[in-house]
Amino acid sequence: MVNCIVQNKGETLSKRLVILTYFKGTGKFYTDGAYVSEKEIDYEIYDEVKTMQQQNNLPGLTGSWDGYCLIDPELGVRHLLDFTEFMQ
Repeated sequence: MVNCIVQNKGETLSKRLVILTYFKGTGKFYTDGAYVSEKEIDYEIYDEVKTMQQQNNLPGLTGSWDGYCLIDPELGVRHLLDFTEFMQ
């Protein structure tokens, strides 16, 4: 994983690679995807992924997703989201 640091007029903006791994409702692996986030706090990344799901814009997928998603932010804590609860 690569952590990108950008210098902009004296400010340091950190960009974090986020790996998303998708699982079917049965728990079987489906696919994965990745994107670069400008969020610095893990729970902000989790919320960012929830928003992407609501907009049917998850990296590595086309359309809606109603399974599980393991969020693995670089230098952060993994978090499993159950998107089946959002589809009701």
